[in-house]
Formats: sequence, structure tokens, C-alpha cells
Amino acid sequence: MKAEIERRALAAAARCEVTRLADITGLDRVGVPVWQAVRPRSKALSVHQGKGFDACSARIGALMEAVESACAEAWSGIGPDCSWHALPPGRRSPVVDDFARERGMLDPGETLRWVELVSIGGTTSFFVPESIVSLDLTREDDGRFGRCSTGLAAHFSADGAIRHALHEVIERDARGEWQRRGQAGSLGSRIAIETIAYGWFQELVKRLNEIDVTVRVNRVPGVVPIEVFVVELLDGAEPDRDHAAAGGAGAHEETEAALRAAMLEALQSRLTMIAGARDDLPIRSAHPHRRPLGLGFPTPSFIKEQPLVADNTPPLDDAGAIRKLVGALAAAGYDQVGWLRLSSDESEAIVVKVVVPGLGDLWRERRDAATCMS
Repeated sequence: MKAEIERRALAAAARCEVTRLADITGLDRVGVPVWQAVRPRSKALSVHQGKGFDACSARIGALMEAVESACAEAWSGIGPDCSWHALPPGRRSPVVDDFARERGMLDPGETLRWVELVSIGGTTSFFVPESIVSLDLTREDDGRFGRCSTGLAAHFSADGAIRHALHEVIERDARGEWQRRGQAGSLGSRIAIETIAYGWFQELVKRLNEIDVTVRVNRVPGVVPIEVFVVELLDGAEPDRDHAAAGGAGAHEETEAALRAAMLEALQSRLTMIAGARDDLPIRSAHPHRRPLGLGFPTPSFIKEQPLVADNTPPLDDAGAIRKLVGALAAAGYDQVGWLRLSSDESEAIVVKVVVPGLGDLWRERRDAATCMS
């Protein structure tokens, strides 16, 4: 089954001009497979990455990340061109700065190009700026839009892609809120490593400790009842000042799956910095809330580690998970959830962009749900 998925991913990636697959696992001493897929003619990042507990999973991840980026770079919207004010009230976000890099940066009277998203769970489609969907970074951009890959996903089923994209949108919102709280954000979120009973996790902690890497796990509150974890990997002992680290985050309905995603991303981030092959490596920032994930705060004395209590959520299929997430977002006050297919109708690999107006990310703060009335 996995070999067949890899075959399909290879075929899709070849059509997206992936020229090389690179195994960078051996650059680190941990041993978790990390692979890179290289697209020299990319209009965004030219190096895409995948990780997993086996090499096949890592290759599939790298290939599908390349496919999703290629489709988002090639896609372009068709309008309408108008101001936020000119859009029908029921088919626009409550405020235009839901799409800004930071709130307050966009003028609701300014003419923008918009694109229509299909509503998930609702009946009315709505519009978002074309600039937050396209990943063609060769186009002129004044920096006001939150252009990034958040909410972008590729899968061989539409429901699989939408579910993964929703997880990422919710995770980035939660992670941004957590980071902006700085040291205080860790209050009540730090998990005691010894209480995490998963065998694979304890094996990885053992390997990391043997090479003098400290593991910190944080359970981060999300806007909806879903598991969100942030894992930090710090070289050396617990720091007494801000300390460079690798980090990763993950969201999922199931506790173990969310933690696994966060740990694997942290290990991938560590190898990203070791390999040095990408041009989006984190840079220190003078603004504490903008510091990239993986720039560890020292643990203040008031932080008390909590035991991990697993949420025994029964497994859901993709369609069921989507319904549950959309319902929870609506209950939280964010009832606009939309998606757009970026891959061609003929493409076997389905690439989607999911947007939830009002949620934040690593730069933009979450909008208070009380202002969600259009």
C-alpha cells in the first residue's frame, strides 16, 4: 500500500519538475528518516522536506510537499477586483485584516483581487484575497498579506487534503497565541517527559539525551477541542537565557498522533538547520512574540510540569473529522471555513487551500469571536 502511494507521489512530483530526492538522515545522529525533494525552477522554496519513521514515509512527505507548493505557485485567481466594502456582506470576512500579516495593515476601501472559496459545512461561498492563496513569490508583494503555506495540503483524496489543511490552520493559530504569551505561555502547558508512555517517544528521548539534547513538550490550547503539541529540542541542558533550538508542532484529534507529528517536525527542523539547504531558516528577532518556533525560552521557576493525560478520542475517518472540526469552529464563533482546489481537475494528487477567517498565525493575532458578525 505504502509503495503504491510512493509510486503515485513520484509520478505527481515528476510532473511538478522535481529533479532530485536527497536522503539527509545521516547528517544527524538521531536516525529518524528525513528526505528532501528539490525543484530548481520553483517560484517559492526549491527544497521541500518529508519525515517519518521509515524512509518511504519520508520520501512521500517530501514529494507531496513539492507537489502542493508547485500547484500553489502555478495557480492564479480570476477576480473580482474590488474593495472589501464592495463585496456582498454575507460573502466576505467580518473584517479585511483577517488576511493581513498583522491586524490593521489593510484598508477595507482598497481595491484587491478576490477569489471565491467553497464553504465547508455552510451554504454560502465567500471571498478571500487572491494574494493569500498564491505562492508565486516572484510576484511583487508589499508585505502586508500573510502569504505562506498555512492551510495548504496535498493528498490523493479531497477529504484527506482538507482534513490535513484544517489541522495545520488550527495548529498555527494555537502556536501563535502560545508564542505571543512568552514564558507565561508555558504555564500549565509543559508536559513531564516521564509521563509520556508511548514507546516510540521514550526511545527518541533516549537517543536525544545520549547526544546531549534536551526535549521539552508543551500541550498548547487550541481554539477548538483538538490536541496541539509543541516540541522543542535544545542542545545542551535547560538554558538560563534565550537559547537556539529546533522545534515542531502538530495537531490531531488523537493525542498520540498530534504528539508524533510535533516530534517528527522538530526532528526535521533540526536536520533543516544542520543541512542548511533552505532559504527560510529562522532568524533571531527583536520582537519576542515573532521569534521563530525553536528559539527556546528559559523555564521560569513558576512553571510546573503536568502529566500527560491522553484524550481517548475514537479514530475518525476524514469526512467525520472535517464535520467535527467545522462544527467546533462554528461553536467557537468562526463559522466561515472555506477551501479551494489548486490542482487541475485531471491531477490525481489533490492540492487544496483552506482558510478560516478570524484565526491567527505566527504573526497575526486571532480575532475575538465576538466581532465575527458580518
